[in-house]
Amino acid sequence: MVSTSHYSYNQLIAFNRDMPLSTSLRLCAFAKFRPRGKFIKFMDVKFNWCDMLSHAVAVPVLGDFLKEMTRKSNYPLSCPLKANFNYSVENYSVTEEMLPIYAANIDFNFTMHYMDDKGKKLSEVCFNGSTEPIPKKRKA
Repeated sequence: MVSTSHYSYNQLIAFNRDMPLSTSLRLCAFAKFRPRGKFIKFMDVKFNWCDMLSHAVAVPVLGDFLKEMTRKSNYPLSCPLKANFNYSVENYSVTEEMLPIYAANIDFNFTMHYMDDKGKKLSEVCFNGSTEPIPKKRKA
């Protein structure tokens, strides 16, 4: 945590070969509503990596995250992802403004799978965390 309601993420990744234009990205998210509950699948989508780079800005939620990614990383805005190059994300910020105002108290797991055109997993990145509302200060 960088400050109240402000979190930062860093990543360094290198591929041992050029990623084909057919590389796909699968995003899976599971959420558990507190105080009780079971994890439920919140999202499970798969799309072509190159298509995402050119169309994600049209999807409001993905657009916000992609804009922050372009500011904080050296990932290219076009394909392919090259071999033997250190792609990095530095101080990627997640703030309460990026989340819907109605977001509940949840624990979450978010996983990204890079896959080849045959569905073979090439890489996996996992995030675990939780959201918690901050009570407003009472007026005296």
